[in-house]
Amino acid sequence: MSPAPTSPGTYGAGRGEDPYYPPRASAGASRLRRLARPFERFLNLLTGRLAGSAPRVLLEPFLCASLSLLPGLGHLWVEKRIWKSLALFAVFLALLLFAAFAVASTFLWMLLFSYHAWLLSDTYARARANLGLKRLSRWGLIRSSLISTLFLGLTYLWAGQISRAHFSIVSITDARFEPFIHEGDRLIFLKKASYQRGDIVYSRRHRSFERVVAAGGDSIRVDKDTLYVNGRIPPRGFAPLSPNILSTGMLDGAELTLPPGRYCVLFPSRSYYLRGMRLMENYIVSADQLGGRLSYSYLGDWRTF
Repeated sequence: MSPAPTSPGTYGAGRGEDPYYPPRASAGASRLRRLARPFERFLNLLTGRLAGSAPRVLLEPFLCASLSLLPGLGHLWVEKRIWKSLALFAVFLALLLFAAFAVASTFLWMLLFSYHAWLLSDTYARARANLGLKRLSRWGLIRSSLISTLFLGLTYLWAGQISRAHFSIVSITDARFEPFIHEGDRLIFLKKASYQRGDIVYSRRHRSFERVVAAGGDSIRVDKDTLYVNGRIPPRGFAPLSPNILSTGMLDGAELTLPPGRYCVLFPSRSYYLRGMRLMENYIVSADQLGGRLSYSYLGDWRTF
């Protein structure tokens, strides 16, 4: 008498075999496999697969696809193959770091987004296969791809807004700020609640960066193209990076004391029709108007590393 066939949900039950991944020909476990065994047991407990098959709600395709917002996590949930999930995450992390910190390229960001969208779609398809659902039709594939792309795009926009609220990355393409900042440097400006004299700050409104020459309570005066802070000429580490605005003479005669919580930063300005005190008022800003303080620089001259 031939043995009764087993159902898909109970295949190999009681022998520790996975219903979707039959045992391979090699019986010996490698060293990496032995190291991964504790993690696999934890995942078994997490997904409830010690009983033979996972609860259906834990393998819902849309749930698994949303887990892939952290690349590799969705595949780890569905397939429980730790090294594959780590490899998928490593590729994503390498692309992200290369696009954000090494090369400012739109192509790299598009490649990163496409790779991330593929991870969502692939996780969704594998979760459907594990549930024994039929393959999607052509229209179903298009619809799922559009939904995952839209969902991922909104997530990227949200992440971009959060990152802009905390830091900015600026690339230097000329040598006009030598020797303080070198051509080819990439600068990271971190958002701060307050700043002090000598800090180099960034402004998205002006799309430029400059040094804070005065803070709340300081008195400033411009006389004959020379800036005085508290009656003294600022030393080298506290003077403006670019003296162009002073050399034009448009600020001559300006004199005021900064109110608390305000900073004087001589950003490049296109207000050529203003002069003296009226022009100086454009350079008095609050902490909310500044995009951050220069905290890190990288990829510059190797001699200054």
